Amino acid sequence: MGSSLSNGVATFSGFSMSAIGCTFGGNLTGSYSGGETFPVTATFTEQTVQKTSGFLCPSSATVTASYTFSQP
Repeated sequence: MGSSLSNGVATFSGFSMSAIGCTFGGNLTGSYSGGETFPVTATFTEQTVQKTSGFLCPSSATVTASYTFSQP
């Protein structure tokens, strides 16, 4: 998974998650707070990711999450 923080926009490319035998993936775009120093909190609200594997799974899922990045 790749990520970037630039000009208030946070992006995750290649995001993947699994739940109850289903896997969903895609790219997330959100915002971040914390300025130019760590820690920084990235927030993603109602981002749609598509099903990548699983049987009897919905075709997509909605992700709302916050991630905190500390000093790399």
